[in-house]
Amino acid sequence: MTADANANTGIFTDEKRRITKPGLSRTRRLLRLLGDPQKQLKFVHVAGTNGKGSFCCMLSFILGSAGLKVGTYTSPAVAHVRERIKINGREISERDVKKLEKRLEPFVKSAKDAPTSFEIETAAALLYFYEKKCDIVVLEAGMGGKDDATNVIGAPAAAVIMNIGLDHIKELGPAVRDIAANKAGIIKRGTKVVFYGGNNEAAEVIKAVCRAKRVPYREPDRQALEIKKAGVNGSVIDYGDLKNVKIGLAGLHQTENAACVIETVKILRREGLAISDEDVRKGLRNAKWPARFEIFSKNPTVIYDGAHNVNGVENLFRSVDAFFNGRKITVVMGVMADKDHKGILKLLAGRVGRLYAVCPENPRSLPAEVLKEEAEAAGIDAETAKIGDNIIEKAAGELGRDGVLLVMGSLYLYKEALPHLKQLKHLNDPENLKNLKSNNNTEKDMEKRTADRIFNIAIDGPSGAGKSTVAKALAKKFKIGYLDTGAMYRTVALFMDRKLPQLAGEVEAGTITPETEKMIDALLEECDVRVEYDENSAQHMYIGDEDVSGKIRTPLISMEASKVSAVPSVRVFLVDMQRKIGAQNSIVMDGRDIGTHVLPNATVKIYLTASAEERAKRRFLELKEKNTDTDYETVLREIIERDYGDSHRAVSPLRQAEDAIVLDTTDLDLEQSKLAAEKIVLDRLAELGM
Repeated sequence: MTADANANTGIFTDEKRRITKPGLSRTRRLLRLLGDPQKQLKFVHVAGTNGKGSFCCMLSFILGSAGLKVGTYTSPAVAHVRERIKINGREISERDVKKLEKRLEPFVKSAKDAPTSFEIETAAALLYFYEKKCDIVVLEAGMGGKDDATNVIGAPAAAVIMNIGLDHIKELGPAVRDIAANKAGIIKRGTKVVFYGGNNEAAEVIKAVCRAKRVPYREPDRQALEIKKAGVNGSVIDYGDLKNVKIGLAGLHQTENAACVIETVKILRREGLAISDEDVRKGLRNAKWPARFEIFSKNPTVIYDGAHNVNGVENLFRSVDAFFNGRKITVVMGVMADKDHKGILKLLAGRVGRLYAVCPENPRSLPAEVLKEEAEAAGIDAETAKIGDNIIEKAAGELGRDGVLLVMGSLYLYKEALPHLKQLKHLNDPENLKNLKSNNNTEKDMEKRTADRIFNIAIDGPSGAGKSTVAKALAKKFKIGYLDTGAMYRTVALFMDRKLPQLAGEVEAGTITPETEKMIDALLEECDVRVEYDENSAQHMYIGDEDVSGKIRTPLISMEASKVSAVPSVRVFLVDMQRKIGAQNSIVMDGRDIGTHVLPNATVKIYLTASAEERAKRRFLELKEKNTDTDYETVLREIIERDYGDSHRAVSPLRQAEDAIVLDTTDLDLEQSKLAAEKIVLDRLAELGM
C-alpha cells in the first residue's frame, strides 16, 4: 500500500498476504477492534465483472461536484497502490498510510486466522474514510460480492451491479448464473438496486434476490439513451431529460456506464443528497480514469486499455471498430494466466495485423512464449517481446502516422508500460516540427504535440527582466503547469513557521535548539507534498491533507520566511519537493530558488536578462500602477546597488549552467519576449526529438 518499493515495509507490503481467502470473519474482526467505523458511513456499493472502476470514478466526480466529501475505494491498483484510496480524487498520503499501518499492525499480527492484504487494506480504507469524516463512500468490491471483504458493510444507500460476464470462474462458478448470484450478495434489506442490464440470465438472478430481500430493482432505460457524438475524446449523450451531456471517459461502453451512474444519482437524491443536474454534467465531463481507453498519442494513435476478459475486450473493440475502421492495428498484450486468453485471442483474430506478447511483472502472469503460441494458433502474426526493451516505441514506429497501437490485456501491465507510453516519441515527421516553430501554429496543434510528454522549463533572471510574465505565457502556450518557486519557498516556510511558533525567534537569534530540530525533522517526515493545476495553470499546493495555496501564501517576500527556508533540513526538503514535482508534471519553474539538484533534469533552461535601465523602467511602471510613491531614479539606483554592486546576490545556478540559453530582453517588449522564449523552447524540443 506504499507509494514505492523503498517505502515502509510491514503489513501492507507483506507478499505472503497477497492471496485470496473466502469469508468475511477476518475483516469483521479487524473492524470490530477498530471500533466498527463502517457503521458510521453511508455507502454506494459496486460489484460486477466490468465497468466497476469507471462507474465509481464518474459517480465520485459527480458527488464531489455537489460539494460532498467523497471517499472512493477501488481495485486493483493501476500505477501504485495509494491510488486505491481517495477522497475527492486525492490519493491517501504516505503519512496516513504509515499511521494506518501502526493502528492495524497489532491487530493483524495477533490474529490466529491471518487476514489477507485486501482485507487489511479494506479495513484501513474504511477507518480512514470515517476519521476524515466522509459524507459518502463509493466502495468497489474486489472479486464477486458475497464473500468479498467489502461486504462487511450494512445496507448501502445503493447497491450497483455492473456488467456481468465470465471471469474468475474458478472462484465464482462456471456459469453466468453463478457469477450473478455471487455478485448479488451485496444486496441487503433496506437498500435499492441498480443493475447494468444487457444480460437476461444475470437479470433473472438479480431480480430474484431483490424480490426475496424486498428491495426495489431498476436498470438504465436504453431506449432513453441516445449517443449524439462519440470519439477518442469522449462522448455526448441525451439520457431522458438530460440533453447534450459530455462524458469525458472515452469508449462507447462508457455511455451505458454513465446511464447507470445517472440512475444511481436518482436514488441518492431520494436519500436526501442535493445533487443538481449541473453537478451530474460537471462530474461526467471532468471524470478521469487511467488505463481505460486512455489515449497517449494520436500520431500514430496509441491506446492503453485494461480489458482483461472476453466481455471487456468486446467492449474495447466496439470502440476500436467504430473509431478506427480500416486502420492498421498492432497489439502489445500481456495477460494473467487465469484469464480466458484463448477467448480474447479469438476476438483479436482477423482484427489485428501483429501481436507482441509480453509478460507483466506479476506472479500470476501468462508467460509471453505461451501467449505467442496461442496467438499463432488463432491465426495472429505474433512474437514475444519485453516492455523494458522499448517494444511500445518500436511498435508505434512500425505503424506510421495512421496506425493504431493497443496496449492491453491486464491492468497489472500499466505501471510497467506507463513510462514508455508517456515518453513515446510520436513527433517523427520533420514537417510537424517545422510547423510547430511557426508563429502561425494554433493552440490546438501545440497541445496535440506536447500533451503526451513530460518536459520542464526552468526560467530565472533578475527582477524586471520579465521572467514571471514569460514563464506564465509559456505555461499557457504549452498547456502545462506553472510553478513560482519563490512562492513555493515562502509557502512552505510560512507553513513551518505556523506549525512551530518558536522557530522564527530561534532563526532570528541564529541558534536552533536540538528540540526544535527534532520537531522540524518530524514535521518534514510527515509532509506529503503535491502540486495540482487547475484549467488556468494556477497551482494548488498540498502539504499533508491541507491545501495551503490560498491560506498561508503571501505575495510579499517575508524576511522571516526567507530565514526559515535557509534552515538546512528545510532547504533539502524544498529541493526534494521541486524534484518530485518536476518528475510528475510538465511545468515551467520560475525563480532564483530553483534548486541546483533540480536543474540537471530541466529540459529547457532560459536565463532572462536586461539592462539596468530597462529593468528599472519596467519596475517603475509596475510600482506606479500600484500607486507606490517612488521615482525612476530611485528604482534604478536600488537595482544597480542590489544586482551590480559589490554586495549583489550570488549568480543564479541556472545562469551558470552550460546549456542555459540567455535571452536579453532589453530591446524587446513583453510580447516579443514571449515569442522569443517560445522559439527557444521549440528549438530545444526539436533538437531532442520531442
